[in-house]
This record gives sequence, structure tokens and C-alpha cells, in this order.
Amino acid sequence: MKTKIAPWIKYSIFTVIFFCIFAVFVLPYILPSTCTRTTLKTQIQGTAFDLKSIKFALKTYYDKNAQYPDSLAVLVEKNMLEKGYLKDLWHHHYNYAVFPSKDGKKNQQYTLSSSGSDGIKETKDDLR
Repeated sequence: MKTKIAPWIKYSIFTVIFFCIFAVFVLPYILPSTCTRTTLKTQIQGTAFDLKSIKFALKTYYDKNAQYPDSLAVLVEKNMLEKGYLKDLWHHHYNYAVFPSKDGKKNQQYTLSSSGSDGIKETKDDLR
């Protein structure tokens, strides 16, 4: 004796199979550019936020020590910054350097930037 399958189950199975095929074979051709743009925008915004947080930590350190730290790792050691802030959202280390002031005082000025998505310093996608 054959078991009858309810008509709504047949259509449900067909619908699930259709959407699976659609998801596997069609969506990858539609979404990549949209996902890439969204991801890049998110990475830029997140890195810009991180740079502001690092600058705030640097100012706090300077206010307490009258000079900037030799490296961003010092801020992590002093619990002024989380370890995750040592790299941008492209997983590149931030470019941080300290310089003496014009009168020779140590670590009175700094530069801070992200190399951006290409990971190369001094290109147009860098963030400061």
C-alpha cells in the first residue's frame, strides 16, 4: 500500500529545494559586490572609531606622564587600551611613531595612522 503525501508537504519540499538551489547557485553572483562594499564601509568606520579611542588613550597617558608612550603596547600594559586596538580592522598594525619636541624633550609629538585596506603606508586609503 502506497503512502499518500499531503499536497502541502509536496509544495513545501519543492519550495525548500528551490530556495536551497537559489542560495547556492544564484546568490553568490548577486551579493559579493554588496557585501564587499558593506564590509569595506564597516571596516573604515570601525578603524576610524579605533583611531579616536587610541588618540584618547594617548592623551590620557600624556596627561599623566608628560610624554607619549614609546609604543601602543605600553597603553595595553597600563590597561589604558585593550589588546584588540593594536591592529586595524584589516589586521594590520597601526602606524605609530613618537618624536621629540623642537626643544628636544622626549616623546612630545606622535603620528598615528592605519595603512587602510591595502596595508601600504602613505597611500590614498590610509586613515588618520
